[in-house]
Amino acid sequence: MHFIHITPEDLRKHPWLGVLIGIIGMALFTFVGFVAARDYINFSKQKLPELTDVEKLNLDYPFIRKWVTLTNFRLDCETVEKTNRTDLLERLIEGPVYDTYTVITNSSGRELIVAIFHGDIFCQDFQNGPLTGILTTTQDYSYGVAFSSTRLSKTTKANLILRVDEGLGSSIPVLALGVVFDIVFLSFVLKYSRLWLEKWETRFE
Repeated sequence: MHFIHITPEDLRKHPWLGVLIGIIGMALFTFVGFVAARDYINFSKQKLPELTDVEKLNLDYPFIRKWVTLTNFRLDCETVEKTNRTDLLERLIEGPVYDTYTVITNSSGRELIVAIFHGDIFCQDFQNGPLTGILTTTQDYSYGVAFSSTRLSKTTKANLILRVDEGLGSSIPVLALGVVFDIVFLSFVLKYSRLWLEKWETRFE
């Protein structure tokens, strides 16, 4: 895969690139911050994750993103997919595996939910305990499209995703991250807007 490499010199020569990068970055992290703020508000109303029995899960109605603790489920540990980190520094610090995906079924073996664990996990370790996280649909792209690029997304019949260990607590640092990066990209826009304006003014001197 080839990536476009933009140097500081390129940005000085073509300041509109810096403005464009800043606007795109602000749009992305404003959306990230919005999702985190929405989750924080909604999950704060719950106070605690909603206890959800997989055997009683009703899939006949439009599903609303929830913070839940799943019980009475079975993990299909024969269906496990792991995605790898590509950044060398991240691999050294946090390990080679980025996410682990497996399928949650009911007692009859019907695929209901794809569980997404952060990092490298051993499926059997979670077989008998409850799982807490954000339960949403496979069409919810609030935190990216990583699942849709997996092999499992093409084969599973499950329509829901459980983002394990995410919820009220995890929304606060994500919101803070969104605000920080918004400020960083705003400075990009301001800096290169001024440089772009200066270049335009010199054309008419």
